[in-house]
Amino acid sequence: MFQSNLTNEQNDILKNGFFVGGAYPNLGILNFSLPLLDADDGALYNFLNLRVWRPIAPDKVEVWSWHLIDKEASKEYKVKSYKSYLGTFGPSGILEQDDSEIWSRVAQASNGIMAQSKDLSYNSMLNYLMGLERVEPLDNFPGPGTAYPLCFLDELSRSMQRKWIELLLEETKEEVY
Repeated sequence: MFQSNLTNEQNDILKNGFFVGGAYPNLGILNFSLPLLDADDGALYNFLNLRVWRPIAPDKVEVWSWHLIDKEASKEYKVKSYKSYLGTFGPSGILEQDDSEIWSRVAQASNGIMAQSKDLSYNSMLNYLMGLERVEPLDNFPGPGTAYPLCFLDELSRSMQRKWIELLLEETKEEVY
């Protein structure tokens, strides 16, 4: 399905094994090729994971997560892909549990004295600085949006925070930066 709907350059990106992206304000898109955790065959199983983060209170967020797979894939491949998703980025997966722990601690820390005493800014003590002024976007990215040459980078967090602050301050017309 990817091959028939994407350009050759876009398909080459997917061959790297993973793709992480988003659509503002609350849609996450993850494409992974991961092994089954209980198998030793070294095979990788691709899946597309869509997530929607839905705020339900100032300190609570509900996350909806979907596993998507090409409907033309074999039944066996679909089952193995789903198991790979469940074991890694599914709601009870080992990687998702690790991330969820951090997210809950970020919410907890946001109520602390240091976080509460700062101006509304993406460059405050909350620190979204990883890669800032060191990593530039790719000039030759073939898809829509902006891409960076690194996986571990805070630009997604910074851009979402900038947009959110911009929306919060829209009526006041204060400078965001």
